[in-house]
Amino acid sequence: MPSYEYRCHCGYTHVVTLTFSEKGNYCPFCTECGSKMMQVFSPAGVVFKGSGFYRNDSRPAPPKPAKKKKDNKNETKGTSSGT
Repeated sequence: MPSYEYRCHCGYTHVVTLTFSEKGNYCPFCTECGSKMMQVFSPAGVVFKGSGFYRNDSRPAPPKPAKKKKDNKNETKGTSSGT
């Protein structure tokens, strides 16, 4: 069952566990000052693991830069003699 956090303007917080059908009828009031409490929304605790979830997983790889050819003008080729 999900838990919901409620906070009053006076600073009092209350966490309650409700079913989905109960949440529709639940209207909390602060035990400190008696005013209506508002639900606090927070990010869900979800962890994405594996491939396919990240920005770089769905893009093609960037092209690799072409390698520069070395100038072989000053190099001499050695010959081997057969003895």
